[in-house]
Amino acid sequence: ENTQHPRWMMDEEYDIYDPSKDDTQLRDIDSELFEESKKQQQIIKECMPFTKQLADSLISGKRVLFITGAGLSVPSGISAYRGGVDTIWENFITDWGTRKMFKKNPAEWWNIFWLRTHEKKEFLEATPNEGHFSISRLVKLCNARIITQNIDDLHRKSVVPESKLIEVHGRIGLYKCIKEGCPFSKSKSIEDLLISDYAIDGTSLRQANLQITPPTCPRCCNPILPQSLLFDEGYESHSFYRWTTAKAWMESADVIVFVGTSFSVGVTEEAL
Repeated sequence: ENTQHPRWMMDEEYDIYDPSKDDTQLRDIDSELFEESKKQQQIIKECMPFTKQLADSLISGKRVLFITGAGLSVPSGISAYRGGVDTIWENFITDWGTRKMFKKNPAEWWNIFWLRTHEKKEFLEATPNEGHFSISRLVKLCNARIITQNIDDLHRKSVVPESKLIEVHGRIGLYKCIKEGCPFSKSKSIEDLLISDYAIDGTSLRQANLQITPPTCPRCCNPILPQSLLFDEGYESHSFYRWTTAKAWMESADVIVFVGTSFSVGVTEEAL
């Protein structure tokens, strides 16, 4: 009878795990996990009074308004606008994010700025995270509404009723004309347009190198911009931003909940 152990049982071929060797490392990991757990418990403890107050307001039918910002979409893979070395904000957005800069050279504006920072795979393929879905459920069940500073369309993707949502900074995938007097410059959005249809030199969104010939307005053939509020534009510059309604929602709200915002834009200043 062959009593030789199979190869998988032979110590000289395969090391047998000895937990005592990693004892120090395991203690360090346990200590880190414990400290992290303590921090999370403290955050939960500090938030409890606010959470209870919000729950009571929602249950009692008070008018609750959520104002959401870029921080809400970070778990969905979208870069924040402020707060770190990789944020879009610190990558020249203030210099390029104006209508004045667009008019100087639409092709450069699209290819150097917009397609590198906004209209790209990261934005277009993003999906809502649990934060979006949680807010969506509350809005559907309660007397609650949303004003979002985000243009990523994730609130709509989380099935928020459009009657309860204002995208006060615009929406990616929609466009507006720069020609004064054109209906697409003030009261309508250009919807039936795929930016990838304007690709040049074999570039594409999928390859993350899209370059385009700037698209033009289907009505007047002038250059078009994304339907996004730029730094030198006002909230009343286009009806899409629903600024009059947004102000009315803020004025009539019993409770305003800020989510993921740095309080650095006009809508949060108005709310405060």
